[in-house]
Amino acid sequence: MKFQDDPITDDEWVLRRVHRKEFVNLEPPEIQLYAFKPTVKGDFVDETGISVYRQACITAIDDALAKVAKEKKCRYGVVALQVGYLGSIGLHLIRDDDQVVPIVLGHVVMPGINSGNYSSSKDSVLAKMKQLSDYVNSQRSFLILPTAEIE
Repeated sequence: MKFQDDPITDDEWVLRRVHRKEFVNLEPPEIQLYAFKPTVKGDFVDETGISVYRQACITAIDDALAKVAKEKKCRYGVVALQVGYLGSIGLHLIRDDDQVVPIVLGHVVMPGINSGNYSSSKDSVLAKMKQLSDYVNSQRSFLILPTAEIE
């Protein structure tokens, strides 16, 4: 297990929490590009970039769901992306740790996909989101599938 202040390396994997509504199918699993859409309004706008978690910094995959209320966890899946792939398509990661009391260790953000550039350069951001969803779908990198239906 790595410490969250260890450098992020290309051979690492990052985990993204994905709501059931972003799944096209569960059998076989497939997500749509909006699984990587930044939050653009509300209390938790993705100003610095969309959130992912370094798999090397957590003890169990379902740690990526730690910030989700217990009764809502069944609505989420977890997908994985290799850091080296992100770099190959021009995306990088920066640390965004909660230093005081981290709920989930290894929190990082993708600044290339944030609320500001989603609003101002939507076409280029949608292209990156599509590359990410295509990667997950082609690599079959689904680690947890949601069990609840769409509400």
